Amino acid sequence: MEGADKIDNHKHKESKEGRGAKEKKKDLKAKKDGSRKERHNHRAFSVANIVRTQRTIQRNLDRSQKKEYVPQKDRRSAHPNQSPPSLVVVMGPKGVGKSTLIRSLVKIYTNQNLTTTTGPVTVVIGKNKRITLLECPNQPASMLDCAKIADLVLLCVDAKFGFEMETFEFLNILQTHGFPKVMGVFTHLDQFHTAKNLRKTKKLLKQRFWTEIYEGAKMFYFSGIVNGKYLKNEVKQLTLFISRVKYRPLVWRNTHPYVLIDRHEDITHPNVTDKDPKCDRSITFYGYVRGSHLKAGMKVHLIGVGDFDMSIVSTLSDPCPIPEQDDKTLKKKDALLFAPLSNVGAVSFDKDAIYIDIGRANYTKNTELEGNNKEVSDREIDPEEPAGMLKGLQDIDSAVDEKMESAALRLYMGSKAVPAGYDYDSDAERDESSVLPSPSAHDDGHRAEIYPGIKVHKSDSYKEESTDTPEESNSDEDSTEGSDDGVEDESDDESKYDIEGGGGEMSWKRDITKHAVESFLVRQASKLNLKEYVYGSNGGIQVTDDQGEDDGESSDDEEFFKLKASSREKEGSHGSTKLSLSVLTENDSCRIMGNERVDSEVDRWLSVDSSLIESVRDKFVTGNWGAKQDGDLGSFEDLETGERYGPGGEVLSDNGNSDSEDESVGDMNDAELRDYHAKKKASLKRRYDQDYDEKKVTNGSETKDEDAENKYLEELKRQKEERSKMNESEFGEEGERARLRHEGFRQGLYCRIQIDGVPHSFVKNFNPNLPLVIGGLTPQETNLGLTRCRIKKHRWHQRILKCNDPLIFSIGWRRFQSIPTYSTEDENGRHRYLKYTPEHMHCFATFYGPQAAPNSGILAIQRLSGNISGFRIAATGVVLELDASFPVVKKLKLVGTPTKIYKNTAFISGMFNSDLEVSRFEGASIRTVSGIRGQVKKAAREGQPGSFRATFEDKILLSDIVFCRTWMPVQMKEYYNPVTNHLESGDESWHGMKPKAQLQIETKIPIEVNPDSIYKPIDRPDVKFSKLNIPKKLEEALPYASKHKNENKRNGKGYVARRAVVMESSEKKKYSFLQALNSIRNEKVKIRKDKKENKRIDQSKKSAKKEEALLAIRKAAKKRQYRAEGKREKAKEAKRQKVG
Repeated sequence: MEGADKIDNHKHKESKEGRGAKEKKKDLKAKKDGSRKERHNHRAFSVANIVRTQRTIQRNLDRSQKKEYVPQKDRRSAHPNQSPPSLVVVMGPKGVGKSTLIRSLVKIYTNQNLTTTTGPVTVVIGKNKRITLLECPNQPASMLDCAKIADLVLLCVDAKFGFEMETFEFLNILQTHGFPKVMGVFTHLDQFHTAKNLRKTKKLLKQRFWTEIYEGAKMFYFSGIVNGKYLKNEVKQLTLFISRVKYRPLVWRNTHPYVLIDRHEDITHPNVTDKDPKCDRSITFYGYVRGSHLKAGMKVHLIGVGDFDMSIVSTLSDPCPIPEQDDKTLKKKDALLFAPLSNVGAVSFDKDAIYIDIGRANYTKNTELEGNNKEVSDREIDPEEPAGMLKGLQDIDSAVDEKMESAALRLYMGSKAVPAGYDYDSDAERDESSVLPSPSAHDDGHRAEIYPGIKVHKSDSYKEESTDTPEESNSDEDSTEGSDDGVEDESDDESKYDIEGGGGEMSWKRDITKHAVESFLVRQASKLNLKEYVYGSNGGIQVTDDQGEDDGESSDDEEFFKLKASSREKEGSHGSTKLSLSVLTENDSCRIMGNERVDSEVDRWLSVDSSLIESVRDKFVTGNWGAKQDGDLGSFEDLETGERYGPGGEVLSDNGNSDSEDESVGDMNDAELRDYHAKKKASLKRRYDQDYDEKKVTNGSETKDEDAENKYLEELKRQKEERSKMNESEFGEEGERARLRHEGFRQGLYCRIQIDGVPHSFVKNFNPNLPLVIGGLTPQETNLGLTRCRIKKHRWHQRILKCNDPLIFSIGWRRFQSIPTYSTEDENGRHRYLKYTPEHMHCFATFYGPQAAPNSGILAIQRLSGNISGFRIAATGVVLELDASFPVVKKLKLVGTPTKIYKNTAFISGMFNSDLEVSRFEGASIRTVSGIRGQVKKAAREGQPGSFRATFEDKILLSDIVFCRTWMPVQMKEYYNPVTNHLESGDESWHGMKPKAQLQIETKIPIEVNPDSIYKPIDRPDVKFSKLNIPKKLEEALPYASKHKNENKRNGKGYVARRAVVMESSEKKKYSFLQALNSIRNEKVKIRKDKKENKRIDQSKKSAKKEEALLAIRKAAKKRQYRAEGKREKAKEAKRQKVG
């Protein structure tokens, strides 16, 4: 078809006839005439089912509401090198493959094989990310420490064995101290022989894992091990999710700095440790700062050791930085690994030394490659670089002790080196003639050695004696000695020691008084006077710090004893009329530096006719601070808000009416000024509210909710970047140092922290397998006091908690033991003492210890050491309030008995011991056991001491017991014992206070029995009440129903029982026949029962024999089953030990 490209799609033809066409024509005609009526059917677009639609809308709203949360500020920097590595904790019971998992991850990331996984292992996993892997030991103290600092938890579970108790304990610890991201890793899947069992087990594990974490938590399945590592593809899936995970900021870590210690060094002086091996040590700790900013004066808590003050905090270069490159992926050569305690590579760290294993790495110098070829030049390598250090180690020809014997020490450049073993006392015995040798002894050169280690020039011919002072000579000689060529300086001001010939008299001794006077005048003229610089001086001496022509060549050591010359001498010697000043920095703006010189023309400041000094004279405190000159200070502008302020603090407008406003404000009094500023403030607020409302309306009408939220987040990000740029610009040239000085050490910096006063047992018993953390403390957390918390016994803990039994609390960074007091709150706000914790309810606990911020999580454990069967976490809770004292009361009943009774008044004794106690309880409410209420009145004069008179609402009996309910305050036990497991030989060796029950069991002491607490049988005799006597007149007036009915007891049988029955002969025959039938039936029933009983006995004997046979068979089968299970368990344990 030639015209196929020109064929258009056919449209539906409009109907020109019929009902639809007629209606349409009619509608068009009405529309043209304007007579068309608009129809509004309100049900045309309504829903079909209103209830279902309402439920759908409500469900969508509920789902959107659940997604809303209060965002926490993430302190992590956007730049990868400025944020610390993410901490990934690998946790699991013993033998589940934690170390194998870490080795497999390190192999994937860095292609290196780890022999041990001790301590933190920092790995660069991508171009913009790095992580720190840490294996969590299976101990309660270490689990607490790891849960407080983990960003991501890899929970290892043996899929063949199932979930173990340690896994659930660690999850509960995470829930208490802030729940980070958790991912499950299930191992030992290769032990399932059938796919059906594997699928079933995976389903059960997933359901249980999602119940504990959240529905949809990520899980990874590792099927087997090849060459001691997991399969590569399975590990790569895990690395993919580790690189993409987003960490949620936790409140405690956002407000507290902490450092996970990579390594530490003991820098205590050896002489101190030799004298006292048990002295406190000075230790330096190294690690990344995490959380908030670590400030130098902050008090820190070394978890497991105690509280300390940081002596020195300094930053170091990042040991594991992210490579800076433009590629999208991380190359293998850039993959970095930092594991100081795992002996990675050639560097290994010990307790007191660092070892470098250079192995068989040799090198050949360039000079030895082609013999004496001069074209080959050896490249100069800085000995401070790693390559230079290694080459220096390989160039060693002799041992250290041999080099120490031939070593020498040179104090100053150009001085004589003092060899090892030099005896100063023997040289001191030499006389003065040997110290000052004659010129003939040094005829072979220009230099002469006068003092040991000090060389001076010797003139070729005897010249005129020098007029310089000895101090100037020494300084000039030192500068000349420092020159490489050894040639004398040509300057006329350079002084020389000219030794006269013949008599041996030295030139420096001539006119020594004159030289001393000149030296004093020079020193007097060299003193700086700031007042003369500011206000001028009459003939004052202006001092400069210029050096000679050859001073730039001399080193810093040569200028150590150099004297500063005055400006007048410099003008005379050099003919210069300008004054040279140094560059002033922010470190010391009042000192004249001697390193760099910048010529500045200040003659116009020092001239007599100049008015420059007068122009700045009033800028100082000694100037004239008049009202007119106050306005000369000018206005300034606030860079943040953009507002301009005048010299008096008033706000200047942006337009040109500021001068007129200043004049009007200056004429106002105080009341008018207040009104003026109030109106101005109100107008500014109205303007701000109007702008804010307009922005809100426009944003709400033009954008959707998601777009508005994205724009809001982008705006926050932009503001954060602007603030960071402004901070960097404000800190100036010394940005990093000034920033550290003002805001502290921010997170991501690798710091060196020195702590003094650490106990020696920490160094002696240090275990590198346990995590070591330094946590920063706020000023409030360093105080000790009472803490009230809401606590609940864990549902999996076997026993209820008893009051006054010690518990180990974990709050914040601390782990300590204290004695809690349990209570519950009544309706009237009173806290009532509880002896035991409720079974399934919350209660209040008050204990003594370091204070923590309210809403901090609390976790309690009874014991850290020993073999504990069952769930070890005793209780969990949250801090409510802090105070010096909390009122907790317990019930006390005072019991008394009545001695005399007068109608509603009675005398009670035995309740109090003295009249003073009675006066204290006057007006108190009392009650009898029968429920009659009363009140204490006054003490009785007669009777037993402590007797009192009381009134009741009814007459009581002498047999009644009267008691008074009182509330007695409970004294809190101030006991605080920090858990110092790092100071012991192992984590399991720390023992705190033991409960009373445990001590009784260990020492086999019988339980104390209080006789008053024993329940005794109560014999209550039956009370016989006397007969109620109602007067006859009163009984007659009562209605019949209320009258007493006197019924006499009938004696003997009634008429029916006593009457005689006479039967006829036919009746007697029937009666006897019935008796005979009953007798026959009873006999048959008896015989049938006997046979049935005998049959049951025989059946029971047969069943007993059969049961015995079955029992023997079952016993043999169980024995075989237990034997097989034992073999499997033994093989499994051996495999675990081999893998672990």
